[in-house]
Amino acid sequence: KTMWTDCILIFFISVCTAFLGEGLTWLLVYRTEKYQKLKLEVEKQSKRLEKKKEVHGDAADRNQKKKIEREEERLKVNNRDLQLVKMKSVLAIGFVFTALLSTFNSIFDGRVVAKLPFVPISWLQGISHRNLMGDDNTDCSFLFLYILSTMFVRQNIQKVLGFAPSRAASRQSTGFLSPPSQQFK
Repeated sequence: KTMWTDCILIFFISVCTAFLGEGLTWLLVYRTEKYQKLKLEVEKQSKRLEKKKEVHGDAADRNQKKKIEREEERLKVNNRDLQLVKMKSVLAIGFVFTALLSTFNSIFDGRVVAKLPFVPISWLQGISHRNLMGDDNTDCSFLFLYILSTMFVRQNIQKVLGFAPSRAASRQSTGFLSPPSQQFK
């Protein structure tokens, strides 16, 4: 019975910390004029670029392809600027969450909060079995359950609050692990 209450409590904690994180991000970033202008520009550029790609597709002539590549470059620059604006909130949230995480970690220290229906792969066992006694790798620690809950909850809260990027911007945006653009090949 205590495992179920721990699971529910941890899920509740992840919901609360996700709301706290989004509140801090709103306070530091989302409400600023610079962020709002950049977001609007990224949305417009993404939709414009998507339409151009739909209209011209693979049949685009050389001139059209160059125009599309220039649009993609401008979009990348604006996406990068948008990420830089968000960076200050990431640092603030990181500091707050580190303090909260250490507090919650000490509360649940050494306590099995859930039983996993699988044995995690070896490199995840350090997190899933953190600070737990015994050799049963299906035992789950607070940290692992909290991370899983937060990954699920945070994205959904961003969507509900309207802070998630649009689908067009998500499709066009590039991250750290994205392949380089065609221009550099």
